[in-house]
Amino acid sequence: PPRFLLLCKAEYPNRFPMPLHLLLLPLFASAHWAQETTLTLRSEDGLQGKHSLPKTNRLAADTNRFILLTLPRTGSTWIGNLLHRNPEIYFHNGECFKSKDDLEHCISHTDKDFILQKTTPLTTQLLKVLTNPPDSNATYVGVKWHMNQLAGDVRASHKSIESFAKFINEKNIKIISIQRMNALRRCFSLYDMSQRHAAGMVNQKSSIEAEKHPNLKSFSDDKRYDVPINYISNCIQRHGRHEETRAEFLKLVKPSLVIKLKYEDFCDKEVQQLATIQTFLKLKTPIGVVSQYEKMHTKHVEQMIKNWGELRSALEKQFDTQLIAEWASHKAVC
Repeated sequence: PPRFLLLCKAEYPNRFPMPLHLLLLPLFASAHWAQETTLTLRSEDGLQGKHSLPKTNRLAADTNRFILLTLPRTGSTWIGNLLHRNPEIYFHNGECFKSKDDLEHCISHTDKDFILQKTTPLTTQLLKVLTNPPDSNATYVGVKWHMNQLAGDVRASHKSIESFAKFINEKNIKIISIQRMNALRRCFSLYDMSQRHAAGMVNQKSSIEAEKHPNLKSFSDDKRYDVPINYISNCIQRHGRHEETRAEFLKLVKPSLVIKLKYEDFCDKEVQQLATIQTFLKLKTPIGVVSQYEKMHTKHVEQMIKNWGELRSALEKQFDTQLIAEWASHKAVC
């Protein structure tokens, strides 16, 4: 251990002819010391006093940071869990940017002494989250960030999408974008989850508490609803706006930092899609497919929505008829 070698060098200088800083630099560099380190030695052999070691970067390069950019109900929990299980990745479980409590929880793993203030810049928050924890040997650090949260956080910080994209480019933060094309099924999934929240199955204020909730296993239950037309209609419109913002944002990020994947492709090509992510992040270890999470809402829409006929007629008056038909198709069960 470094401390043992320091003592040996101090007591037996002739046994260690190499200069002190050259002796210790490889050791501390391999330990990923992030700050300049000052060592005080006690010896009567001329080594007493303070000795400084050069700074070494905890992350080999800024490109080792990445964001999993999604919307709610697009498989991000499942994909995030698989990334978290990879030994080369430290991936934050849960949603760091869902609430102040969640953000503090995530930062506590990377910098336990950092105090989050209302005035803490969004860019600082992100960098704190994307810092390798002291006890982690991971090469890559990632976080899930929902597009609606990112857009809201950027607006709240009085920044523009352009300035935030510029920051992403400067820091070489990679973006894994997962887009769900079927807005109808996504919106039904959101409605189902809202009903489970209302029933007390999950505490929606904090993803930390949601992970601990004793009724989490009930998520695999099949539910069937009369779904309010306005809920689905408004949700589809919000979905479109979020996707427009995502497209605007990703156009501003350097192409080399972005990979765009479709949620639906994970349904029957999960191995290929995960291999694509592995290549993008330059991981040596393949991303496994074993997870404790199971796919929900896999039935046809008429089997999940009691008032599907009425809902379909209303949606066809407001949106493209062919698009509604594609979303409701029996082939679109993902």
